[in-house]
Amino acid sequence: MDNAVVINPALPFVEPASFAGRMAAMPMRSKLSFALGVAVLAGVVLAMTLWSSKGDFKVLYANLSDKDGGAVIAQLSQMNVPYKMSEGGAAILVPAGQVHDLRLKLATAGLPKGSVSGYELMDSARALLTAAIEVIERVSSPSRPRCAVRRSWNWV
Repeated sequence: MDNAVVINPALPFVEPASFAGRMAAMPMRSKLSFALGVAVLAGVVLAMTLWSSKGDFKVLYANLSDKDGGAVIAQLSQMNVPYKMSEGGAAILVPAGQVHDLRLKLATAGLPKGSVSGYELMDSARALLTAAIEVIERVSSPSRPRCAVRRSWNWV
């Protein structure tokens, strides 16, 4: 039995009693890695907190004339509503939760005055007619004979 391997009895593992004791028992490289990890985690949490507190801004009005844009901004300032201008100045941005309420409040104040950008465009219904409806209107006029109306429906 000359080739037998003798295993030294292991030293008993003594676990440090506190966090400070555990940190003191760690090698310097592990301590630095731990500190760097904690700093990165704190930075990410701080960045997410700041980013979420900015709020989400949506377009209130876009492509307004300078006169209307100035009047809308003056009214928003008077109402103490935070707003931003888009980079090109083509749009006024407000907090997303207030967009619809602000549009209604500004509409009651008569703003914007000079631009047609909403449902007012649909007032000119002739622009929305399809070709089929125009054919029906043209053919069904009282000056045309009834047989022309029947012939126009062959495509249906």
